[in-house]
Order: sequence, then C-alpha cells, then structure tokens
Amino acid sequence: MGTSKENIVNETRTLLTDKTKYERMSGSKNTYGDGTTSLQIVNILNEK
Repeated sequence: MGTSKENIVNETRTLLTDKTKYERMSGSKNTYGDGTTSLQIVNILNEK
C-alpha cells in the first residue's frame, strides 16, 4: 500500500466495499507468533 494518501484512500475504500478482500485481510495471521513461546520454553526446560 505504501504511504501515499491516494493509495491509502483507495485501499481503504476497497476494503470497505469488497467483502472478499476484507475477509482475507482481516483473517491474517499474527506475524509475531501465537503467544505461547514462554510456555514452550518452560516445557522444554522442564523436560531436561
């Protein structure tokens, strides 16, 4: 999308009017993981 005002407005308009694109965008996975990293580390350390 970038930072241009025109692109932001156009993409926002598309998301507000195109249900398929909105659903695909809103269902994106969290790029930082599932939030269980600490628990996984503790479990691994407890196994040793």
